[in-house]
Amino acid sequence: MVLLAGCGTGQDGATPQDGPGSVSEQMIGTWYAWDIPGYQATDFGLQTFDEAWIEFRDDGTWSASDGCNGAGGKYEVGADGDFSATKPGPQTAIGCANVPNDRTLYTSSKVAVVDGVLVLSNQYDNITGRYLREPQAAPSGTPGGAP
Repeated sequence: MVLLAGCGTGQDGATPQDGPGSVSEQMIGTWYAWDIPGYQATDFGLQTFDEAWIEFRDDGTWSASDGCNGAGGKYEVGADGDFSATKPGPQTAIGCANVPNDRTLYTSSKVAVVDGVLVLSNQYDNITGRYLREPQAAPSGTPGGAP
């Protein structure tokens, strides 16, 4: 999928503003990390895990925090759930949870909202991240994490 520099339409004509109930509409707003395969929060990182988030705006831009450092870029969603996001520009690297939200976005090529969970996956259908609407105390599989 080609990511356009502006907020125009993709190859299939889909934009983040497409119809009611579409994936692009359902994902607008703020999401909090729940499960990112390969990511493990340290004891220190658990102190800021609930401050890590991703926000999708209807103008085709995203912003995120890894728990204390900000990032942002652009994204596109196709009518069939195809997804692409730009890598963020330079950012700070203050120590905190360091949830890899930005990496999860730019390595994902598909998106869906399933039972209230934002699910990002790669071209091989491997899940790259799952997000919930409410902040989580810890990642999935960690004591205190979401069910």
